[in-house]
Amino acid sequence: MIGVTAASPPFASEDANGVLQGFNVDIAHILCQQIHQPCRIEALPFADVLKGVSDGSLTIGVANVLRTPDREQKMLFSRPIWRSTSSFVGRRTLERLPISSLREHHVLCSVSDTRQSAWLARLSGPKAHVREYTHRNTLQDALVEGACDLALLPTVNVLDFLNSERGGAFDYYGPPVDEPALSGDVHIIVTPSRPEVVKKVDAVMDAIGRDGSYRALIYRYFPFDIL
Repeated sequence: MIGVTAASPPFASEDANGVLQGFNVDIAHILCQQIHQPCRIEALPFADVLKGVSDGSLTIGVANVLRTPDREQKMLFSRPIWRSTSSFVGRRTLERLPISSLREHHVLCSVSDTRQSAWLARLSGPKAHVREYTHRNTLQDALVEGACDLALLPTVNVLDFLNSERGGAFDYYGPPVDEPALSGDVHIIVTPSRPEVVKKVDAVMDAIGRDGSYRALIYRYFPFDIL
């Protein structure tokens, strides 16, 4: 079984007919076809994908997972499949300022317990100028309602909001933040009892990288290169 993250466009979401679609879903289908084994794709919360791969109820997880020492104890990792970055998002009319002074002048928001929230906490500025939200949707509501001026989020995760009607007045506040702590390689994860599957996953990803179909898949969902 392959687990993908649920309700996280453009990576995975359900269409009007309840059919799963998205970048991670397409990768999961490619793996099913190329590994030549029957498999089922299930959309789950991110934490459940990690737990399922760790305990063996899932063989593979395609869920935008970054490699950490703690996760290395619980699961196996493919080679990197794309590079995650972080960007600020705010209203297009917001004055451009150096990142070092953003917390002095603006209220900054992030999702709690993330790399982004930890990084914002280290910026200099009033404590009241940093706010955390449990869910990305709640944070986006806060942006629209004016409860915060800028949100720091994974760059690709903001695309669905920017392309939506309520996100029409917003845009990336400059390029991705050039900070190692806010970027990292994304991997496909495999249950620890199936090390042979990692080799098969890597072989598939290498093959679609060589023939150009992987880059075509990226540009189907993203307006910029994520490799």
